Amino acid sequence: ERTTIVSVALFGLASLLVMVNAWEGSVLVAGLLGIYLMKGLFTPLIETSLNRRLASEQRASVLSMASMGNNLLGIVLGPLFGYLADASSLSVSLFIFQWTFGPLLAIGILWVWDALGRAIQQETTSRREQSR
Repeated sequence: ERTTIVSVALFGLASLLVMVNAWEGSVLVAGLLGIYLMKGLFTPLIETSLNRRLASEQRASVLSMASMGNNLLGIVLGPLFGYLADASSLSVSLFIFQWTFGPLLAIGILWVWDALGRAIQQETTSRREQSR
């Protein structure tokens, strides 16, 4: 599970770098498709992981907050990057986008790897204790 989630996130990071540094239109489209593929794969993987680890009383609130946070990012950052593209150029806006989200995504990948590792270790320990 942990390897799958991190692999999908790394695929998204690679797609972001390809999209931003595209030298022709078809490469840009391939990078953009990769980002949407990553998003489409990532959501059910994360929701399944959360559903397995959260109590039902917390589950709806956590998933709702995650969805709201995702939408708020789009509401705030979409117009900001659009303004940057209009004020300077699309390449400058994408360059800033790359250096804003690339490191954040890399930090997020490391955090998820660590958090899921600890969660899996706790689950394994509790299963061992229950089997004794």
